[in-house]
Amino acid sequence: MGIILFFDDWKILSRTGMERKQGNPCMEEDSVFEDEKTEGAWNYPVVWKDTEKNKWLAIYGQALPFAYDEKAGFCIKTVEFYRLVSSDGIHWKRSSRTPVFSREDGDIEAARIDGGPIYYDLQESDESKKLKLLYRLFDANGTPQERIAYSKDGKVWTTEILKGKNIFHSPASIFYNREEKKYYISNWFHVHDRRIAFYATKDFKKVEDPIYVLQSDGEDDCAAETYALLVFPYENIYIGLLWMFHGDTKEIKVNRLKGYMDCQLVYSYNGKNFQRVFHKPFIARNSRGKHAGGSVFPTSIVVNDDEIFIYASGSKGEMFKYQEECDAALFRYNMRKDGFAYLTSYTTGEVCTKAVKFYGDKFDLNICAPYGVVKVQILNEDGKIIEGMSYEECTCKSIDSVEWSPIWNGGKTIADIKNQVVFIEIEISNGEIYAIRGDFDVLGANYIKLE
Repeated sequence: MGIILFFDDWKILSRTGMERKQGNPCMEEDSVFEDEKTEGAWNYPVVWKDTEKNKWLAIYGQALPFAYDEKAGFCIKTVEFYRLVSSDGIHWKRSSRTPVFSREDGDIEAARIDGGPIYYDLQESDESKKLKLLYRLFDANGTPQERIAYSKDGKVWTTEILKGKNIFHSPASIFYNREEKKYYISNWFHVHDRRIAFYATKDFKKVEDPIYVLQSDGEDDCAAETYALLVFPYENIYIGLLWMFHGDTKEIKVNRLKGYMDCQLVYSYNGKNFQRVFHKPFIARNSRGKHAGGSVFPTSIVVNDDEIFIYASGSKGEMFKYQEECDAALFRYNMRKDGFAYLTSYTTGEVCTKAVKFYGDKFDLNICAPYGVVKVQILNEDGKIIEGMSYEECTCKSIDSVEWSPIWNGGKTIADIKNQVVFIEIEISNGEIYAIRGDFDVLGANYIKLE
């Protein structure tokens, strides 16, 4: 199926009176799950829905004190992971009071471990490896060893040594690149270089050298650094949650640790080259004194019917400044389907797609115009209105639907223009458009299909 999203104008021929806006995920206040034993900088929840059992599952990290690092000026902790269960993805309870994974798991007992977030792998055919966790194991001498742990459901885990010289700093996230048919580990180049790098692997037996992805630039504040990039496939693109660390300018160190975290939005067509939509928070910090008022760490995206849920952890205080508070919480943000980026008209606006060719009958729009008017017309290859498919024959009021199918009152349908090169033109008064879907290919120069 073809889809046009509005992160950019690559598949748009023209737009007038339509402004691009970034989505605004809203926190679900009832979703807050507090943990009195940990702080937000280590929580990192992964959430997924078990459709067969009709329940929601989550695993998050709890950080326990290990030792105080005088040089770094903060308390080093060891992470252990707990499993949560929910009937609605909002209200949570622990499935057990004991951790499902800790430093005691594996073939040797570690002095401490550091890792996460866990990756729920929809691509994996081996059920015993649906859940994947990259973590660093530190022995009694403090020597790190990179490992990967696997589990079917988060209850029982097996571990393997990740061969190679790479030691991944937490958070180290994983996603599957469909085009490359490889997994990518998203991390830093090294501990003092917070530029985002991807490390490719087909089987976690051999890891390739890093490739550069993203870094802070001239539009960012001087003290801002990229910190983590968590990537999720969405429709025919990749969505990235880019954690931006805003360092305390009074902290004069090689590797700043104190400051706060928020999240920007990035996207990619191939899972390797990413762009930011705007240089501003997609998920910003909450009000002071509330959960995520100090820092916010979004780690999981779940598409559920007509909504998108983004799960995150957060802290009331800024990073590493109030470690004794144990102020971590898991919570959820809600957003409309396709709501990452959209076009809005304050009065009347118009958008025209690049050339498309329909190969089937499906055609619908994700439109929010409850107090507006939406018109749709189809132009032929020469830019002329196709008879029976004009604005006058497809004018609708009060539309708010993620799948609204335009109807022309003269009886013409998409089937009548199948296999023809056409343009879709949409006029919106006081409304928003989030996506155009249908059985079509978008065509570029020389009628080449735009991937």
